[in-house]
Amino acid sequence: MKCIESNVNEDHTLSVRYFHPGNSGRQSRSRSYSVRRGQTQRKVIRVSPYVAVATVRDRTGVVVGTGESVCSERDTPNRALGRRIAVGRALAEVSGRG
Repeated sequence: MKCIESNVNEDHTLSVRYFHPGNSGRQSRSRSYSVRRGQTQRKVIRVSPYVAVATVRDRTGVVVGTGESVCSERDTPNRALGRRIAVGRALAEVSGRG
């Protein structure tokens, strides 16, 4: 973890939150997607059992990047891997690669 977090600029702070059935409701673990089939477009809401969300803020507290990692129902939840993925995506967004 230290290797990933060392990429955070000293002007920014990084926080990671974990959502799972024991600490959150279905709404905080749901992600919505738009699906288009022919002329019909519908909204699909998928609830994931485990979600890691990384947030990078500047000194004033403004969010400058976010990243999330969503665990499939078929996966074995791995908190360290979820954190690495979420932090990597947040840092990519901050640096403009995301």
